[in-house]
Amino acid sequence: MDYKKVINILSHYVTKERLNCLINVLNNRIATLRVFIENIYQSHNASAIIRSCDAFGIQYIYVLEKNNLFRPNPEISLGSEKWLSITKFSYDSINIKELFNDFKKRGFKIIATDLGNDVIYLNDFKYVNEKLLVMFGSEKTGISDELLTYADVKLKIPLYGFAQSVNVSVATGIIIYSLANKIRTTSGNFSLTEEEKDKILAEWLIKTVPFSDKILSRYSIYINPLLL
Repeated sequence: MDYKKVINILSHYVTKERLNCLINVLNNRIATLRVFIENIYQSHNASAIIRSCDAFGIQYIYVLEKNNLFRPNPEISLGSEKWLSITKFSYDSINIKELFNDFKKRGFKIIATDLGNDVIYLNDFKYVNEKLLVMFGSEKTGISDELLTYADVKLKIPLYGFAQSVNVSVATGIIIYSLANKIRTTSGNFSLTEEEKDKILAEWLIKTVPFSDKILSRYSIYINPLLL
């Protein structure tokens, strides 16, 4: 698909203020910080994670479904899922080793949130100039032992009360907020590429302009129904 052409066509169907808002959000997205979620089963947690990722400028989310489907509740996520690039994997149909080897070949440092002893506390995390894939696990059991074997670093939130852990959606919000702030203030190159921005902006316009599929069909541009 010619994303620039799609943008040129559909931008006439939104106000200048709206278009500028979309572009401003895109310019603040962080490409070097991505979230990986394993086997979340409660819809309110899925929804809260999605909403936090959008709010703190995370664009890319990867979801590994094992025993549970990842189903955000729109009343909680407030539609945030339509602004994010969410890739889902089924545990039964994906080669986990190949998946994480691919992330590492692309230069990502794999960060696992963990409650063990061999950890770096969030306050002391120094790897913000690298590409980070941060993993969060299931509500009851956390990240599986299999996925932990691919972690380069284990990360822990410092806690000062009797509770030894926090809800996964709370943990996600705390960690990505902290890392996103550090990246924005210390890293000089965290933005999406221009090609990524064109693709995402085109998809956002397709999703938000009424009857975008019919408008684009006049120009012989046919879109994936899943984008609508």
